Amino acid sequence: MDGDAASARQLVVEKERFREFERAAGDHRMRQTLAGYAEGAETSGMFLDIVRDLKRIESHIAATVYRLLERSGELRGSRLS
Repeated sequence: MDGDAASARQLVVEKERFREFERAAGDHRMRQTLAGYAEGAETSGMFLDIVRDLKRIESHIAATVYRLLERSGELRGSRLS
């Protein structure tokens, strides 16, 4: 993505979408737990672990484009301007 501002912007947008997905998955898991759904708890926990690991990988990738977006004035804090 060296110098490709359009791809860098898209990556930051996708990072926000992934954050929303992660939040929804956690909320769903919490609702299942509160409702007493014991079956699938192990699978659900593994799913959340995978989502968390993917977020970590995605964050490392996204960090590579922040410098480009900052230089072009398109990144304000952690959000696109």
